[in-house]
Formats: sequence, C-alpha cells, structure tokens
Amino acid sequence: MEYITAEHINNAINKIEGMDDDALSHLIETFVLEQNSLAGYSLQAAIEFQNEELNDLIMYYFAIIYQSFKNAGYKMGIVEDDLIDAFQEPFHEALDLIHTTEDYSEISSLINQPVLENWMVDEIGAEDSEGNLLGDETQIQLYLVTMNIIGLLNKVANG
Repeated sequence: MEYITAEHINNAINKIEGMDDDALSHLIETFVLEQNSLAGYSLQAAIEFQNEELNDLIMYYFAIIYQSFKNAGYKMGIVEDDLIDAFQEPFHEALDLIHTTEDYSEISSLINQPVLENWMVDEIGAEDSEGNLLGDETQIQLYLVTMNIIGLLNKVANG
C-alpha cells in the first residue's frame, strides 16, 4: 500500500483553502454523501464531547484528510457502521496503551498512514493564523476523532 505523502496533504490544503465558502460547502457535502456513516459518526463526537468548536474543526479536517486520500489516487470504499464498530475495540486498546505506557506504536500501526498521522498531530498542536492554540481538551478530542477518520478511511482505501 502506498502511503499518503506531504505533497498529497499540501495539495489537499491548497484546494480546501483556495475555495470560496459555497464551493467548500459543496465539496464537503459531496464528501459527506460519499462517507455518510463516517461523517455522522465523527460529528456525533462533538455532541458527545459537548464541544461546539469541534464541529467545524472536524469538517475542515475531514475534508483535508479525505481529499488527501483522493490525491494519493485511492479508490475509496464506503466506511459502513459495521466497520466503525469493529474498529473501536482495537482503537480503544491502542489508546489504553498510550495512557499506560505513552507508547504510540500501536495506534500508528492501526492508523497505518504515518505522514498523515504526523501532520495531523503537528496541526493539532500548532498555532492558528491568529496565534491561538486549541485548548487541551479540544486538542485531545480532535486527535481522537481524526485518528478514527484516518484509520477508517485507510481500511476502505484501495490504491
């Protein structure tokens, strides 16, 4: 399997950030229709975390992540509810390993997109254009959601 590269990610960012609001809304709507279960599952996290800021962040990063897979030439299958359910046990086991030993190797192996994973981790901890950082809670929540998105999309990506 070919990995997503920094070029794939940068091209996705340039595409997303180069769109006007209407074009971006249309693109996100298209992506949501293509991956309805995954988008719904991801947005449900913002409700469960009771974090309104997370909604916009999830959709923004969902678009960049999904576009990165497309830029890499993957033919994307559909993330179904059964796959989401099956992914949760190994994902939570990997999170437990992080909490107990600070070992990220298991989650990295599960996600299996190292450049995209590392970019997302850097992005979560970076200042925005106005010099602001996300709060600690939002950083953790965004990490959890985006690692699920990357891992699940990787499971249905056919290169």
